[in-house]
Amino acid sequence: MSGSVVIHKCFNMGVAPYKYVGIWSAPSKAVQEANPNAYNLAMSSRPECCHFSCDHCGTGINNHCIIVDATGMRFAIGTDCLNKLHDVENLSKADADKKAHEKALRKARADKKREEKRHATEVELQRQRDNNDGLTDWELNQKTAQDELLHARKVRRIDAAYFIDALNASGGDFCRDIVRTIENGLMPYGRGRSIVCEIAAKYHSDSKRINSKAAIAELDVAEQKFEEIKEKLA
Repeated sequence: MSGSVVIHKCFNMGVAPYKYVGIWSAPSKAVQEANPNAYNLAMSSRPECCHFSCDHCGTGINNHCIIVDATGMRFAIGTDCLNKLHDVENLSKADADKKAHEKALRKARADKKREEKRHATEVELQRQRDNNDGLTDWELNQKTAQDELLHARKVRRIDAAYFIDALNASGGDFCRDIVRTIENGLMPYGRGRSIVCEIAAKYHSDSKRINSKAAIAELDVAEQKFEEIKEKLA
């Protein structure tokens, strides 16, 4: 009723008409526990008219819709009661504020969820580092795989030393590529096989020509060793 004092139960709502001017929401207890400074900062901005209960119905509230009566006094009511009051101006702004507030709440929940996930991940990674001499499980697996690879290459170099020594002595890009291939567990095939056996035969027979008697004899040895090493690397 415009121009009169409106009493709702025992709550004085001042003199109608009213005008909506803004919304204030109390910070959650979760914020108080997780970040007391942020909680205290949010509470320091609390308008004097906001006292965690609705001035219209007396129900406890977190979201305070602030209205000004005809005399300029401010009151805080819940969002449901705002829609029940008559003679309230500026409700379009109230709708916009409520939507903005709901959006902010959704964002806050999403941010909190992301932060909790990030924190849980950090805790888990630290647990792994404590158990793995400073490495995460992934880093440990990578290191283990790298160590195993280096060990496997070392073993292959020993197993295939007959050919690798000859290839390294011969030099050139082709020979270096073949050495890397053998270290990775593969023996050449086709014409590559023939060339590697010839290089090894000349090297181990100390002959410059593959058709020399010594090189021909060594070629049989090279071909036999090639098959033995190929089977070993398989």
